[in-house]
Amino acid sequence: MEFDIDQELRRDRARMDDLWWQIAGLDAQILGKQMELNKAKSVLRSCQDLYPKCDDLYSHAANVGSMLAQVIGEQRVLTVPGCMAFTVRDHIAEAVAAAARIVSSLEKELSGLEKRKGELSQERDAASRKQDRDIDRKWIPGYGK
Repeated sequence: MEFDIDQELRRDRARMDDLWWQIAGLDAQILGKQMELNKAKSVLRSCQDLYPKCDDLYSHAANVGSMLAQVIGEQRVLTVPGCMAFTVRDHIAEAVAAAARIVSSLEKELSGLEKRKGELSQERDAASRKQDRDIDRKWIPGYGK
């Protein structure tokens, strides 16, 4: 079977388009993750700011947990002990720990997405070079023989 350069170029173009869409999708995921991470870092800072100001006050843990869950969003619910006799300091300490875990988790997810985007970008660059060679093969007599 003879090599069909036009078919090869169509395959090259389809692969480039597929990679472009995958990278665009990852860009959107990265942006969303960055926004979620910024929100979580803001909550963490707020909790850390509250911690020194709450000596010997009493509150119900659900109030703190509910406030944090609303700020961070429904996807990442923070749980704090549901005991009536906990001090606010205990609630805030738990909230700081939970927010720190969320920040760490989001940073790992973001790092993974950025790594995958880098891999796809390299693959796209290689596909682009292959496409350039195939175009040269089509239009330059004797190229690659």
